[in-house]
Parts: sequence; C-alpha cells; structure tokens
Amino acid sequence: MLRSGGFTGKNLRMRLSEAFMCSMLLSALTIIALHHFDVTVMLDIKELTVTQYQFDALVCFAFNVSVNAVDKSTLMKKLIVGDIQEATNEFLRWNKANGKELEGLNRRRQAKRRLFLSDISVC
Repeated sequence: MLRSGGFTGKNLRMRLSEAFMCSMLLSALTIIALHHFDVTVMLDIKELTVTQYQFDALVCFAFNVSVNAVDKSTLMKKLIVGDIQEATNEFLRWNKANGKELEGLNRRRQAKRRLFLSDISVC
C-alpha cells in the first residue's frame, strides 16, 4: 500500500511505471535531504557535535519519526547533557504504533542504535 512514508505491505501487487518510480525516488530523496538539513540546523542550534555515524542515525531516525519529535525527545535531552549511552537507549523506546509494540520497529530502532554507536554508516 502507498503511504506518506513509502510503500509497505507484504503483498504489494501493483505495476509501477518507470516514470512513477523515478518520481517516488526523487520525492524520497528530497524528503531525506530536507531532514538532513533540519537535523543539521537542530544540532547547530543546540551546539552539539556528533560523529558522522551519530548524525546519520539521527537523520534516519528523524526521517522515520519527524525532526520535531526528535528535537523534543528524551534522546535529544540526554545528548545535550552528554549522556551518550543513555541517549542511545532511547532509540529502543520508539518501537510502537497505535500503542502496540512491533517487531519490525524493534529491529529498526536496534539498527539505529547500533549505527549511532558504531563506525558503519548504513541506514
């Protein structure tokens, strides 16, 4: 099914034209670029310095949950005071949709946490 965040669903049975797929890719890249910019501004305002991997994890995370949500999060508050370990644990709290814990979100948040702590830049 087509949603604002992209395509989801195990049984996606839709033929997509090349032009449509290119348009969707361009839209997704534009959104990612905007999140990249927004996260950069947010970190600059807060005078935070992060590694490239931490930045990559934050951009990916902001793409998923919104820059506004990241900006107001406990994760960001803990980063501001320099509590990196506790900040990374906050990724794991964002694993629910409609109040239900989802295994897919657990995997994604664990991946973001690993990226934040590592030197492997893979979103």
